[in-house]
This record gives sequence, structure tokens and C-alpha cells, in this order.
Amino acid sequence: MTWDIAGKFLLALVTIIVGAIQFWPRGGRRARIKSDVELYSLLPEEIENREEFRQHISAQLAQLIKRETVKRRDPIGIVLGIVFTGGGAYLGVLAFKGGWWWFFLVLAIVGVPLGMVMIADALPKAERDDSGRRLKKNRTLKSPDGRD
Repeated sequence: MTWDIAGKFLLALVTIIVGAIQFWPRGGRRARIKSDVELYSLLPEEIENREEFRQHISAQLAQLIKRETVKRRDPIGIVLGIVFTGGGAYLGVLAFKGGWWWFFLVLAIVGVPLGMVMIADALPKAERDDSGRRLKKNRTLKSPDGRD
């Protein structure tokens, strides 16, 4: 495979990944539960399936709590990190081949560190929300002598 074909392939791959991210469903489980709760509150009392719908919402909430207490990795962040790191390294190689390719050095300087940071953030197992972001723990600061 020549460098020209590899570059076109990489560009097509990045375009597909970015396009897929744009159409990825936003909000996730929390947004779905929130809309279900709003719908439940609008339902009249006489609806016969109202209680079943409430149990459905409770089950979804229990699944959300269970999922967020499990430590996991962010696979999308890992893949994007690898793509940015590999793509940036490839563009860096093209930049040093000469010609007008030196312009790609700017993209390489941004892409490689960004990809490395993405991998470093996504790889460790941690409690995460639906979009893969780490959940922050509420920590209270204590004074050095142990009093609050």
C-alpha cells in the first residue's frame, strides 16, 4: 500500500468516525428516564397500565444505578485516542517527507498528544456515565487535625 492510498484511507476512516459520533444518540439512559418520569406525571390516574409504567421506570433506574457503580472503560474514547495518535503520527511522517506536506505537522502536533490524553483518560477502569465520562466523587475537605 502506498502512502497516498494509506492517507486517503485514513482520511475516510476519520470522516466516518466523526460522522458516526454526530449521529450517536445523546442523553442516554438519564434522558430516557427523565422523559418517562415526565410522561408518567402527565398520565391520568385512571389509566390501567400506569402502575406497570411506574415499575418500568423503577427498573430502569435500578439498572442505571447498578451500571454506574460498576467500574468500566470507555471504548469509544480508546478507539478515538488510537485514531488520533495513529493519524497524528502518520501525518507527522508525511510532514517530514517534504513538499507541501509540512502543513500536516501542525495537525500531527495536535493529534498525537490529544490522542494520548484520550487514551490515558479512557483506559483506566472507573465509574462512568452513559457517555463514558468519569463520575466525580463528592469529597469533603477535612482540616489537618481531623476536625471538620
